[in-house]
Amino acid sequence: AMAASTAARVAVLVVALVFISADYTPKPLDLTKLVGKRVMLVSAHPDDIEAAAGGTVKMLTQQGSHVRFVIATNGDKGCSNPECVDWSSNEIAVARAKEAVAAAAVLGVNASDVVILGYEDSDLTSVPEREVRERVVFQIRNFQPDVIMTWYGQPRFEMMPSLGWFDLGYHMDHQDIGRITLAAHGCSHVGRIFPDAGAPWQAAEFYMWQFQYPVLYTNISTSVDAKGAAFGQHKTQNPSEAQAAALMLGLAEKVAEGTGVE
Repeated sequence: AMAASTAARVAVLVVALVFISADYTPKPLDLTKLVGKRVMLVSAHPDDIEAAAGGTVKMLTQQGSHVRFVIATNGDKGCSNPECVDWSSNEIAVARAKEAVAAAAVLGVNASDVVILGYEDSDLTSVPEREVRERVVFQIRNFQPDVIMTWYGQPRFEMMPSLGWFDLGYHMDHQDIGRITLAAHGCSHVGRIFPDAGAPWQAAEFYMWQFQYPVLYTNISTSVDAKGAAFGQHKTQNPSEAQAAALMLGLAEKVAEGTGVE
């Protein structure tokens, strides 16, 4: 097990949309208020949640929160492992669905709570927004979450890949699903909107994750190892589990720099 440094004990989870405070000093998010609650995380790709909030998810499931993943695309274009270079897009999609379930299990999330909508990777913006929004509304009304978490809906161009941020600052699928999920949250309680998508429901809280200027953060000192292990299950994206764990530890350290927490 990797030893978490002091900086790596902090991972940013979310930016709160409930209000914008004049005090931008990051504050810890009290996860204990979510004991026994339902938490839905909506992402673009099969490995997004592990990278963005894996440690937080592990803490939620350990305390008895019911967590569900909703993943917009099948990740069929993503391959960073020599073993899948010659695979077809369909073969990659099949593999990534299995990886998503395996990663979720490491974090304490049941296979039945891993929902993949199946859109093509890097093509979400080509799908009619209304269609995707209705499907997300259905997922909200079906699961009836108390809390929804998703990608921050605006690009952060200063988070360049050359600075070690990979595609966390900007990916069209990330921002698209973030905006769509926010819109779905905003209308899921109105029965006349998408009347065939289930009974009206609105989550009590809505959060978006980002990595540089957090309003809220979670301390993942007890779950950073699980975060790395879960990310390592995405073998099409990682040549080795050790490399995956190192990437997640490095990301946690990098994100912690923006919290001011020592």
